[in-house]
Parts: sequence; C-alpha cells; structure tokens
Amino acid sequence: MYHDPDKNVEVNRHTVINNILEPESSELLRLCYWIDKCKRIIVDENSFQAKFNDVKSNLRFQNEEESKEQINRKLTVFGRIIQDETIPAWERELNAAKLVRKLQPFRSTVSSFVPEFMLAVLAQEAGFHAQFIPADTGSKTSDLVINSYKTEVKTFLDSYNENVKIEPTLKEIACPLKRNKAVCDINDSLLKRSEITFQFL
Repeated sequence: MYHDPDKNVEVNRHTVINNILEPESSELLRLCYWIDKCKRIIVDENSFQAKFNDVKSNLRFQNEEESKEQINRKLTVFGRIIQDETIPAWERELNAAKLVRKLQPFRSTVSSFVPEFMLAVLAQEAGFHAQFIPADTGSKTSDLVINSYKTEVKTFLDSYNENVKIEPTLKEIACPLKRNKAVCDINDSLLKRSEITFQFL
C-alpha cells in the first residue's frame, strides 16, 4: 500500500495522522488477507466468486473519486483540528466523534465480511467441505454450507466504542452479547434455519 509521508499531519512529537494509518486500513488488510487465503483453498470456485462479487458491490462507492476526495479532506481537517491546541478539548473530541461516525458504516461492512471468509478457510483447512451460499434477493439464506450443514456467521462486535475498557477478565465481551443487535442476529439465524451459528466477537 502506497504511503506518502508528505500527507502526514503531525499532532505533536508523538502523534501523526494519515489515512493509511487509520484502523479502517488495518481492518481492510485483514479482509484482503482472508479473501486471498480463501481464494487459494476453497474448492467451489463459483461460490467463492459469488461471495467476492457481493463484497465488491457492498464496498463500492457510488462515485469513487469524489468519495476518496471527501474522506481525505475530512481526515486532513480532523488532523488540523487535533493539532490546533487553541481549539478547546471538547470541540476536538466532538470532531473525532464525527469522524468515527462517518467511517463507521464502512468499518461495520468490512468487519462483517472478515469472519465469513475466515470461517470458510478454517473449515476447509480442518478437512471439511466449505462453500458460500450466494445471496438470494428477497429470501433469507445462510452464509455458508459446511459439510452439508447450513452455517450462519454473525459479527457481534463490529463497532468502535471508546468507553469500552479492556479488562484482563474479558468482561467487555458481555456488553456486545447484551446488545439488541446480538438478539436480532440470533433470531435472524433461526429464521434462516441455520444448523450452525458462528458468533464472531
């Protein structure tokens, strides 16, 4: 991935902001890793291609150049605001929250695809036959078939919450499990009559 250091915005001696260094880039790299690994190992090439096309259509911007320009502009403005110590801390935090909200739909979409490809790879490597079920408009279908079992993959923790404190006992896992999203995800799996539900935290 190309990284132009001239586009960096220095906040202080210890902090530099660049769109290449944002968490979304890391998550996108994870998705690329599992897609590439899946392409090499999955036996049913047609089902893989259908799933890959689904990813592309969900991540594609309507106007790619304009979207790229807007996001770069927002990241640059955010960097300048964070850098300016004359701006009150509350205002800088407000701008940080706005940026996170703007990027959240993209991050959630990427995060929801990562475990689907990962599970397909891990199942195939373990000696099971895994294939994707093409998304059928208008009807509810599971994500995968693993050895003839309909399998659904649900991502419970797909959003960033700065108030979540990482505990050594992993208490923070209880939070996403209690969200309405978790209940809806489980109900959705039941509606699809999935025989296996893989819950990705």
